[in-house]
Amino acid sequence: MLAESIVSFPVRFVIVDNSGSMNAPDGERLVRDSRGVTHQVPSTRWQELGDVIIELAETAQALSARTDFHLLNPSVEGQYISVGGTGAGAGPAVGQVAAPAD
Repeated sequence: MLAESIVSFPVRFVIVDNSGSMNAPDGERLVRDSRGVTHQVPSTRWQELGDVIIELAETAQALSARTDFHLLNPSVEGQYISVGGTGAGAGPAVGQVAAPAD
């Protein structure tokens, strides 16, 4: 359904909370150990959110579904990033266009 929606919705916007409260250590992440067994481990909210952002970005890249991530607050790395292609008919990408990780 997501792949089919690209024609109607050529770009997705994701607002990412990078405020100081995201450093609170009340999150949990799923991680795999060396045997491939998944465990829940304590984390910050930011680490937990990072996992979700990576999954969204990988999906956008795989589907060539332009997705623009916007941080709430400016950072030294920038405030905007686009992944997943140009989003035909969606206008120019904001910020940097991210290349897929190797």
